[in-house]
Amino acid sequence: QPSCMALVNDPAQTVDESIDGFILASPHVRRLAGLRVLVRHDIDAYKATHVTLISGGGSGHEPAHAGFIGDGMLAAVVAGDVFASPPASSVLEAIRKCCGPAGTLLIVKNYTGDRLHFGLAAERAKLEGFRVAMVIVGDDCAIPHDSRTAGRRGLAGTVLVHKVAGALSANGASLDAVAAAAQAVSGALGTMGVSLSPCVVPGRPPSFTLPPGFVELGLGIHGEPGMHQCPGADANTLVAMMLDTILSTEPSRGYLPVPAGETVALLVNNLGGTSNLELGVVVRSAVASLEARGIAVARVYASAYMTAIQMAGVSLTLLRLSASSLAGIAVLDALDSTTTAPGWPAHYPGQLQGPTSVPCATPPVTLSSVAESAPVTVGGAFPIALAAAMDALLNAAPELNRLDAECGDGDCGSSMAVGATAVQTALQTGLPMTSWAHVLDGLATIVDKNMGGTSGAIYTIMLTAAAVSLSAASDTPTDLVRAARAGLAAVQQYGGAQRGDRTLVDALGPAIDAAEAAVAGGLPAQAALLAAAEAAATSAEQTKTMRAAAGRASYVDQSRVHAPDAGAMAAAIWLAALADAYAGQARR
Repeated sequence: QPSCMALVNDPAQTVDESIDGFILASPHVRRLAGLRVLVRHDIDAYKATHVTLISGGGSGHEPAHAGFIGDGMLAAVVAGDVFASPPASSVLEAIRKCCGPAGTLLIVKNYTGDRLHFGLAAERAKLEGFRVAMVIVGDDCAIPHDSRTAGRRGLAGTVLVHKVAGALSANGASLDAVAAAAQAVSGALGTMGVSLSPCVVPGRPPSFTLPPGFVELGLGIHGEPGMHQCPGADANTLVAMMLDTILSTEPSRGYLPVPAGETVALLVNNLGGTSNLELGVVVRSAVASLEARGIAVARVYASAYMTAIQMAGVSLTLLRLSASSLAGIAVLDALDSTTTAPGWPAHYPGQLQGPTSVPCATPPVTLSSVAESAPVTVGGAFPIALAAAMDALLNAAPELNRLDAECGDGDCGSSMAVGATAVQTALQTGLPMTSWAHVLDGLATIVDKNMGGTSGAIYTIMLTAAAVSLSAASDTPTDLVRAARAGLAAVQQYGGAQRGDRTLVDALGPAIDAAEAAVAGGLPAQAALLAAAEAAATSAEQTKTMRAAAGRASYVDQSRVHAPDAGAMAAAIWLAALADAYAGQARR
């Protein structure tokens, strides 16, 4: 039956359908008729003058292996069923198609099935007169030397063998030279993996089970359990554990003891289900851990190279560039050389030099709209009222998150709290109070730097536009109402929301109207603020009956939306606290 856990049709046809899709998206690749053998489109011309590289193995490791067909890497791959070795007959057909006068190198991961099938095909090809060599890659560091196993498994480090050997082939090196370089690179590799989840082959149950909160260390790439399970930890801890194993000097498992002062290339491999966000964290942790050990990192590669379908986890591979076996081989040049293989992400050649950041190019600027006239000092009740407004937002954060979760990502309260905390800090350390324009611009800068998400952008735009509309001498209630309207207009212009769209515009629009009417009627500033707060509260509550036409709520089934808009309620909350505190100060 079709699996409901993957985007497949008939699980038995998944490999062939995936190969068909890959070829449709890869015009440089052709398939040998009736076989799971893929070759570069110009194989007949290429093999006439170059050593050809063939690799392969079970499917489910994409982009390995077909993703590494291209100039500067593989000439062909042979695919088996998911996590199953391809038959020797298919490997032999690949050799027959790809082997020219310069010969063919088979690059094989160290698994018994792969060794047997590729080895049998190589022997048969030799009987037919083809020049064939074979290199077996075993870069796994999880298995002890004395373990009664088939030896170190071939893991993601195999891709670096493909890259170096492929570059030498493209440059016209002989079969002996390419094979020797591939063997030397294989011997200078160490890989260790960690999984946060098992993989699931379409149509089958999960490959293993993990207790809640545990991870699997030292696993392979076929869904098999690792060497042991341990409680989960943060990225720094797990990365350090993997590197400890790779770099171990213990007699039982010391495969790649790189001493301080040497140089490595680092490959961080996504096992299939890890986000690029997490991958960046792992890269940072790995480089920092290596440098703390005195090991220089000359190259960093991070992507999905050899996966286990959708397994969540990573593997780390180190290539010891200073290994004596690599003497005379231009490994870095080979790694930096270009390739058209789609599975090898484009990399800028070379290594990071110097600091990882550069100074900002734009210096702080002053408000161009502020006149040179004597500024009006803002003080009195406003700082106290602003602090009260921020306190109100902090207290309301859980409720605002609850409202936002009904139709958004549930972080409105948290975002407002971050901004409120930053404003409170600025009030204590010195918010510019030389004019209302400077106050608003200062608040905009604080919000922009500290408050992310849509809320941060909205308030930054509103405060900036309001500041632009003022001059240094602007301090009357009429001036401030005009500035508020200019700020709201900018929010509507850039955000696209209008009144009735179920956003904070529905709270602030009526609030500004009420304040403007109060000022026009000759009421003092505190009365105008109280009128604005009352209008905002009423209008914010009314958003629960509005149909969302802007923001994330507009993407949600409206039958599920019953609460007021969180952004509108947030505006009503801070405005009410601001008005109450300002009026209280004015009465003193």
